Amino acid sequence: MTKFMKRVLISLAIFFVGLISFVVYGLYLMDIEDRYGDLQQIYFDSKSDDIIINNLNGNTGKIKLKDRRIFVNTGNQILEIDEWLDPENKFIYNTDIYRPDNPNDYMNISIEEFNQRITSEKLKSISHLEVKY
Repeated sequence: MTKFMKRVLISLAIFFVGLISFVVYGLYLMDIEDRYGDLQQIYFDSKSDDIIINNLNGNTGKIKLKDRRIFVNTGNQILEIDEWLDPENKFIYNTDIYRPDNPNDYMNISIEEFNQRITSEKLKSISHLEVKY
């Protein structure tokens, strides 16, 4: 095998590996977009143990990311993000995500107490999402 032939084969191998990687990453992004739609910002911005606030009803929960899925732990139950945000299927979402040091302190508290803790502890908002269909 000549030097030229080795270079061509190595170049083709690198090209095909890059192409396959590009396709697999695109399919991963399509899976997230198909599963969450307008809620995909929550998937990409949040991490496990972030606190999520449903501004429509004042509920708080802790985010758990597992196997490319978003779950919300309310303390009593674990629900998928879309079930937790919109239990009546009205397709209206208004949510904020915060990343505190100790997320267990923010579970099952009222929205007024949560807002007081935000200002006193100067928590930074990770994401805000408002969607209305």
